[in-house]
Parts: sequence; structure tokens; C-alpha cells
Amino acid sequence: MDDLLENRCSDLNIAISRLSLLSAHDALILLKMSFSAPKMLHTLRCSPCVNHPCLGAFDNLLRKGIDTICNLSLTDIQWLQASLPVKDGGLGVHRVSSLASPAFLASVAATDTLQQQLLFRSSITGTTDASVSKVRDEWSSAYATDCPTGPAATKQSTWDRVVTALERQTVINSLSNATDRARLLSVTSPHRMRLDDRAIHIAVGLRLGASDGEGGHPGVEGAVRPA
Repeated sequence: MDDLLENRCSDLNIAISRLSLLSAHDALILLKMSFSAPKMLHTLRCSPCVNHPCLGAFDNLLRKGIDTICNLSLTDIQWLQASLPVKDGGLGVHRVSSLASPAFLASVAATDTLQQQLLFRSSITGTTDASVSKVRDEWSSAYATDCPTGPAATKQSTWDRVVTALERQTVINSLSNATDRARLLSVTSPHRMRLDDRAIHIAVGLRLGASDGEGGHPGVEGAVRPA
């Protein structure tokens, strides 16, 4: 396990050095969709590697990647927000250290029936894997709630939703400035990407080089016709 996770960290470090050669937008999408949590998901679901030090090292590299690509220097809280889903105000660059428990526990629940069938004649049928019990207990203790049961337990999103909610609340609680709180509320509002009429008039007009209904040029002061 040590060698596998160390190799994942090494691969990510190489990827970040190469992503810095691309345009920032392309690099950020590749980091999020290809080189971050998705790259680790199979390992997280198949192995009880929760709390392994290499997961923290992998997360630090992800943070470094965002810093490098976006020319930023994120604080701990800003990095926590960046790791939240986009709908919660983040960038969707999931921290693998917080994803490890949900991924593993959901996989265990989803494959339980198959495991029992494979081990039908084995003396260990019906027993609980000690590593599973340990991860369950740690998850329940960390998030002060009972573990999901039944069909819900087979869905990674069920476990992860609890983690995300706590992390989002941590971000909210850290924002004492009214402006910062307003910013977070704005980027998490349901229609945050919906432009008003004036913005649409200007954006489309500028993109197409078109005149408005009165012969003016969108974007020029006073040229856009009021809605």
C-alpha cells in the first residue's frame, strides 16, 4: 500500500509540473477531472487506507497544483472551500483524505452480498472484517452520526454528503467578515450562473460584434437599451 500511494503522489507531482505549461482553464479542468480524486478512487474503494499519511501528501500536492495553475496562495480555509463540490461553493477538487472513508464504506456495503456468496463455504462467512469495523467506528465518531444502513449505505454520495456538510459548515463558521459570507452565499445560490438581461445583451452582442436595437454597440456606455 505504501508503494502504491507513494507512486500516486509521484505521478501527481509530475502531472502538476506539466499542467503548468497549459492554459490555466485547461489545466484546472484536467487536474479536477483526471489527476485528483478520480485517479485514486479505485484504490480508495478497494483498500482500507483511511488516515494513511500519503493521502495527506496527495492532498498537499493538489493544493500546490491549484496554487500553481491559478497563481494563488491558498490559506487552509480557502483550500478547504476549494475542495468542496461546485454547488457548495468549491472547485470540486475533492481531498482524498476526506473521501477515503465514504469510498471504502460504500464499496463494502455494495459488495457485501457478493462477498457472502463467494465465501459461502468458508469459516469466515458472516464475520465482520476488523478493518471495516474500525473505519465505520471512526467515521461515526468523527461526524457524530450513525452509519447509513440499507440501500443508502451502498451509495458513496450518502456517506460523502455528511462529510461535505461538516466541511462546508467549517468554512462558513470561519468567515467573520460580512463580505466573505456574502461571497460564499452568492457562489452557492441555486442560480449563481444565471445572468441578468443586461449582462446577456452585452455578452452576446460583444461576442457576435452585433449592434443593439438602436444601432449602438453593446458594452459602450449608454448604448445598451434598458430592459
